[in-house]
Amino acid sequence: MPLMTFEAAIADSAAFNKRHLLLGNGFSIACRADIFHYGSLFAQADFSGCPEAEQVFASLGTQDFEAAIRALENAALILPAYVADGAGAIAKMQEHASALKEILIQTIAGNHPGVPPEIDDAKFWACRTFLSHFLATGGQVFTLNYDLLLYWTLMHDDNPFGAPIELAKNDGFGNDEDDPDADYVVWQGEVGAHDARVHFLHGALHLFDSGSELKKYTWVRKGVPLVEQARAAIDANAYPLFVAEGTSPAYSPRWAERVGGSGISL
Repeated sequence: MPLMTFEAAIADSAAFNKRHLLLGNGFSIACRADIFHYGSLFAQADFSGCPEAEQVFASLGTQDFEAAIRALENAALILPAYVADGAGAIAKMQEHASALKEILIQTIAGNHPGVPPEIDDAKFWACRTFLSHFLATGGQVFTLNYDLLLYWTLMHDDNPFGAPIELAKNDGFGNDEDDPDADYVVWQGEVGAHDARVHFLHGALHLFDSGSELKKYTWVRKGVPLVEQARAAIDANAYPLFVAEGTSPAYSPRWAERVGGSGISL
């Protein structure tokens, strides 16, 4: 079956009252392929702390970090069936799977554009126009990316080119009831999830699990660029939320029941 164009998908979904969007790595690559393509990230990553893990990529014939992480985690699960005394190897595989998550986050943070003005206004507004097919019509946007490009686009609403483009941007975070003046906001639980329109399924550079709550760093609360906040946290061994696990059965039925409408994956 020939691949449907975006324009054809929008036209085909016009019969529905809302559309939903799943964003993959192509969304970020379209903005800055020199940074967000897996090949670019792999080339800039520092594997000096676990050189064996770098060989996993060569063995799999890929530069996809998540594929390498899954391979290590799956190998650690099945190795006991074949190697009776493989506890040391299993522990090392699990350790390196975790290390690759940290390396990926460090590489993204280290090479990420520092502030939104490093990206042309025209790109932000092309992106806002694209997102308006979903977030201006009652739909939902789900992203698998860890970078800040989607968040920056949603916040970049001072249109220099004409009429403003209104986009829903509720992501389920809000004031911490115990500390409303904190320099971050927190996940609001089921109440927040019910009203959320933007979902960071795999985590992101500005989301941190503190153990007792999920925090979202913001510029407006702290006055420090988000990339700087993320880099400072990583330097202090506090890593952004990273979700590499999960299967479609865990999401599909409830997701489909809740959002309805027509879905587009890009």
